[in-house]
Amino acid sequence: FGGNVAWAAQPAWSRNGELAFRCAIRDEEGENLCAVRMDGTGFRQLTSGAVWDTDPAWSPDGTRVVFATTRFGGFGLATVK
Repeated sequence: FGGNVAWAAQPAWSRNGELAFRCAIRDEEGENLCAVRMDGTGFRQLTSGAVWDTDPAWSPDGTRVVFATTRFGGFGLATVK
């Protein structure tokens, strides 16, 4: 995934072969979400911040990722494209 990802966990595959996963980016606080295509290209960080984003799941049409997060106080749900 490149030199910035310290670790990755909780993979979730989309129908079009994109992988969303929980990740830790080096030199950043928090645990966020990242995505990459099945062939390893197209890495992108989906969320950022000193929060805990976890348990990613793709929407049925593959356009959004829903996840649990602490960015609103306690745990809640959020989505990202």
